[in-house]
Amino acid sequence: MKFLYFLVTDCKAYADKLDAFKYFFEKEGGFTAAFLVALGVAFVFALIYYLFCFRSFSWAKTGSWFCTLVVAACVSFAATGYATGMSQKKTAKTGIRHAIELKYQEKVETQAMDISELDSARANIHKGLDKGMFTSPVIFRLCITNFVLTLLLFYIFSICFNGFSKHGVNIPHPGLYRP
Repeated sequence: MKFLYFLVTDCKAYADKLDAFKYFFEKEGGFTAAFLVALGVAFVFALIYYLFCFRSFSWAKTGSWFCTLVVAACVSFAATGYATGMSQKKTAKTGIRHAIELKYQEKVETQAMDISELDSARANIHKGLDKGMFTSPVIFRLCITNFVLTLLLFYIFSICFNGFSKHGVNIPHPGLYRP
């Protein structure tokens, strides 16, 4: 999954002194969870769109397909930020905040660095997370990547599903299955 999220791994803040982001995304499965969010949102919205197309001729238009595409991508953006655990309290046992505390405790126990450096690194990460997903460059890039992935996955699911709909057979263009 790491190759899909190259925007995140190339971010300067991703390689922090605690390695908390690397730990969360690579070891705790943060990238996999983010991809599953994009996949699930794209699948559900494509399925819903083509179910509406099956029942209603007025819904089977390219404009409504495009609106559904954008709404799916926006939902994926928001759900990804929520799935990382940014909105959880500091005492939660999952998410990015928990990974930060685990890595902090690990570094303190091994005394790999000066404790004042570790404290300032942890405080900087928490300060960025407390401001929200738009100020944390790692989480923002993760959400942007999921936004784009959802656009692509919705398009792929559209090509797969459009032949099964009654009125949306050619939206966005003829797909794989033709009745």
